[in-house]
Amino acid sequence: MIPILAFILCDYRSDNPLAPGLENIEILSAVTPDSAYTLLSTYNKSLLTTERDSAMFALLWAELRDKTFHDDTTSKLLSKAVDLFKREQDYDRLARTLFYQGRVFQNSGRLGESILCFNNALENMRTNGMLIYKAKTYCALSESNSQIGDSPQQLENSRKAWLCYLQLDSLPFIRDAQLWYGISLAENDSVDKGVMLMKEVLDAAIAENDTATILEASSRIGNALLWKKDYNSANGYFDLPQRMAIDDRMSENDRILLIYSMIKNHADPTLIKKLRQKLSDNIMEDELPHEYHLLSDDYLNAFLSLSREYDKLNFYYTDKIKSDANLLMEKDRQLRLKEADYRIWKARVQTIWIIITSLVTIISIILITRLKIERKSNKIKELLDTIGLLSKNDSKQLSERFVSSDILQNIFLRLDHLYSAYYRMPESSTSAPQLIYAMETELQALREDDTLLTQLENEINQETSGILNHTYSKMKKVSANQRRLMAYLYFGLSVEMICLLFRISPEVYYNRKSRLKKTLMELKSESALNLIDKIFN
Repeated sequence: MIPILAFILCDYRSDNPLAPGLENIEILSAVTPDSAYTLLSTYNKSLLTTERDSAMFALLWAELRDKTFHDDTTSKLLSKAVDLFKREQDYDRLARTLFYQGRVFQNSGRLGESILCFNNALENMRTNGMLIYKAKTYCALSESNSQIGDSPQQLENSRKAWLCYLQLDSLPFIRDAQLWYGISLAENDSVDKGVMLMKEVLDAAIAENDTATILEASSRIGNALLWKKDYNSANGYFDLPQRMAIDDRMSENDRILLIYSMIKNHADPTLIKKLRQKLSDNIMEDELPHEYHLLSDDYLNAFLSLSREYDKLNFYYTDKIKSDANLLMEKDRQLRLKEADYRIWKARVQTIWIIITSLVTIISIILITRLKIERKSNKIKELLDTIGLLSKNDSKQLSERFVSSDILQNIFLRLDHLYSAYYRMPESSTSAPQLIYAMETELQALREDDTLLTQLENEINQETSGILNHTYSKMKKVSANQRRLMAYLYFGLSVEMICLLFRISPEVYYNRKSRLKKTLMELKSESALNLIDKIFN
């Protein structure tokens, strides 16, 4: 067991170095607590230069005081150590500190607070190396449960302590835990099962002539049988040390319980009085069972004994009520703290979400605005590039075919004028949007305006004696785009100009022109053939 404890404490070493000597004392505490306590008692506290050093000193002081059977009843230093180890997330040392803080509360009778400390200690035992402390904590927790009369929890925690010690494979610890688990079973209406477990320990101790364990096991079994009111069997186990000639080492309490069981078992009064003579002179008459005094017709001491038993029970239940009240108050305080922490956490989360949402909204607005500006800029650039190309070709295209019509000529002249005005205007001018809008309107008319298309078709029909009307009447269906392409081909617009107006590639242009020619040829009418001659030749 000692090498295991030494290994556990070695594993606690932190990246942050401790004050000189503290680490060695921590390791030594697992091997020889008395020597470690002597070293710590004479330690130069001026070497404790950091908060961590002071916390470590407080932990070692509480641990070594407990191991050397000094029952401290104050824990101010340990509270600061708990805060530091929690802040540094040093969970193993935090668990140890909480355990010894619980022991201090246990020593001072503050059982409700001790139970909270032990439970908090268990929650922070997160490594396999803490198994020994887990076993000790469950054992101490079950003792506090016993003192406040919480038998079900006493049983559960004593069982867990026993199971932890079984994993450590340390016989003295296992036997002690098994005896405590056995008496807990007896107090929870499982006397036979508890006695069976404790008899295993007793039989092994008798075989090994382990006097101390024999005395402890026989006493526990006798106590368990008293719960069952099996006074005859209880008397046999309480009397076992006398039969084995080791009764000189019996505790005074066990002798009193033996007297009590003998009285209940109707033993010979002479034997009972003989046993009374073995009790020390320090035992007061009122400490003996009142039944003993009744055997001697000593009613005064019988009354005093009953009064003492009443006072003892009264103190027990008063203390239990106080402990339960403290425990409930502490649980309520912890619950309120958790609720407050949750509200703070919720408010923080809401604030974070508001900030994130606001940032996302602002970024989205910026991106959308930027995208709109880029799209508008690209649209203006495309518009200007289109009009620029149209302006370069308009005079050439209109001089060959369109002599008598002013419609397209006027549109191209207006576009050229607007285009020139745009590039000649000063940077400080505010008329750019109006010029852009005017150019868009003219260009859109060439692309989509059905009224303009009709005017162009009327111009063609006047020049050709209604060639378009005759041709369209022979076609089952003709779309606006087909009519517009027919008109622009008739007026001799270049490939580049038509592609810009229709927003199509040259390849698409030639495909549409080919399909249009094929459609006209299939009509086999004179007007269609004349139109083909004018457009495609």
